[in-house]
Amino acid sequence: MKRLLLVAIMAISLFVVGVAAESKESRKSTGAAEVRSPASGSPKAASGKNTKGIIRFPHLVIDRKARELRLEATVVKAEYMLEFLLCTAGGKEYESLMSTKAKPWQVHAGLLALGLHPGKPGGYAGDTYVPPRGAGLNIVLKWKDKKTGQPQTATATDWLKLSGKGAKKVKPKKWIFVGSEVMPDGSYWADSTGEIIAVANLASAVIDVPMESTKALKHREFVVNAKAVPPVGTKVQIVISPCRGAANAPHARSFLDIDPLGRMIIDGKKIEMPNLRRWAGDYMKKHNEGMVVIRSAAKALCCYGPIAAMELKLGGVFDMEFVTMELESPLLPRTPQQAKAALEDWKSRFANPQDQLRDPGKEVQATLREIQRRRAELKRLDGLLVGYDKSLREALEAYNKTPRKRPMHFDEVEK
Repeated sequence: MKRLLLVAIMAISLFVVGVAAESKESRKSTGAAEVRSPASGSPKAASGKNTKGIIRFPHLVIDRKARELRLEATVVKAEYMLEFLLCTAGGKEYESLMSTKAKPWQVHAGLLALGLHPGKPGGYAGDTYVPPRGAGLNIVLKWKDKKTGQPQTATATDWLKLSGKGAKKVKPKKWIFVGSEVMPDGSYWADSTGEIIAVANLASAVIDVPMESTKALKHREFVVNAKAVPPVGTKVQIVISPCRGAANAPHARSFLDIDPLGRMIIDGKKIEMPNLRRWAGDYMKKHNEGMVVIRSAAKALCCYGPIAAMELKLGGVFDMEFVTMELESPLLPRTPQQAKAALEDWKSRFANPQDQLRDPGKEVQATLREIQRRRAELKRLDGLLVGYDKSLREALEAYNKTPRKRPMHFDEVEK
């Protein structure tokens, strides 16, 4: 499995940097924090001073002391009924109120740094639609009146107007940190879609409304409140802060990734199978309606997922979703018969390359690279098992030499 540069790791890094900056306040530290983008893995330096729990990105400030995010945004012209309150600049501005140059993953990381956990996107449970649930957020908008220069403030809801199907509903009083999704390769879903704050239920967005709201163009429920929104091009500061109790919201969502060798990562942290039960217990104490999405690599042994699920269940997690990821590399034979059949198949492809969707030569090169990778992996595993065998035998020998009253075990009882 590729090493994941998950957003959770970034939030922890931001937290540590903030604490370090506070402890060095007397030295007036001005060093820039280094974080990593989940999409590219490239280092990005946070500009400005990182003191008193404040981390600065271009177009975004994470203020842990004030417990808020502050984003730079611009009012844009929506050409359709709204799907977004905020999207990335150059993206889906034609159906959004505002756009920003801040990255979606930075917003996600900032909310994690404030102690929040991603929630659950809207979806069907059987025949019943369940709206987004999770940590609640307040969103306030600040700008200056272009005529008077006077500062103005409004809630995000003030800029929205219900129409059509939604006219019988009420506008949202809070928003939900849904959290989009960190993909197994470390990329962040919302980075590719540009969806930051949605007013239509979208699992790919970072933040959503807490009610059922369709994304179908003909049935969208929100339009621009023209009387409240300043002119297109107006610069706006978006302030996002947690609602009371958001850090311990009942509904939360975590991802457990299992690679082909059974190695596991949950929310960006490596974890061993024996520790899953304790993790689950701690998780459910904080989020008593929490769920876990178990994503198994296509080549992982089929037993890994069920064993992990059992450990999570024993720790108190009962809401789980199972996903088998797409195959990332060619399958290799495991028996002489499979090897013979595969070789015949390759010869057939080479004999008729014009009938193939892909160049068989390139596909074989990929297979050869996978063979080399797998052989190196098996060599490392063999070294591990040799050491494990030796240590286990020594432990057994010590166990057998220890004098004690040994109880009769179940498998030793005569029938």
